[in-house]
Amino acid sequence: MDGDFQTVTTANLSDQDPWTRHIERWLPGLAIALGVLLAVIPVAATVLRSLTLDGADELTLIHYTKLFTDPRAQLAARNTLIIGICVTLGSTLLGFILAWIVSRTEIPGRRAFELLNLVPFFTSPYVGAMAWQYLTAPNSGLLVHLARNWLGLDLSFLRINSIGGVIWVLVLFYTPFIYLFVIGPMRNLNGALEDAARVHGLGFIDTMRRITIPLLAPALLSGAIVVFVTSA
Repeated sequence: MDGDFQTVTTANLSDQDPWTRHIERWLPGLAIALGVLLAVIPVAATVLRSLTLDGADELTLIHYTKLFTDPRAQLAARNTLIIGICVTLGSTLLGFILAWIVSRTEIPGRRAFELLNLVPFFTSPYVGAMAWQYLTAPNSGLLVHLARNWLGLDLSFLRINSIGGVIWVLVLFYTPFIYLFVIGPMRNLNGALEDAARVHGLGFIDTMRRITIPLLAPALLSGAIVVFVTSA
């Protein structure tokens, strides 16, 4: 049967029009080349424009010198790096914990809990930032007002318009990314490996550190890269 199939396939290829064979051979390469050009040309034009001055034909690095010596640019780069790293670490930790709870425990309402984990995924971080702004505004925030009138607590220290507030909102909204990356591999992970580690005397933390996390490292790293690039 394999010989007949190869004979039929060879006959079909030989019956094709030469132009069809050339199109099938060169069209994928042309599509890739076009995609590369569409991506490279705008970037190359931007880089070239950044190396020239208005009315001058010579290349210069003065724009980059001004950029890297500008205190505002340095502050923005530092804040961006801090936010990106903190959001990545926080969302990776929360996403891993949520995936472990859903796949390794029998908590009541696990199905509903699994769906609720994805709610932030379908909303914009901007909407979440505005919601937290209304909740924690220093004088009129809902949480601040309720805590002051009902519990006698002063929550004026909650500043959503700060690096900490930005990190908090982004962590909440990027945790589902990590959860989606991790939940599938964690469900496919053989639980017998963790059971064997516990039988041989490893505690819960050591089992996580030596068995679970190393096996899930590719999924965790993939999700962390996506979160870092997106949040930064």
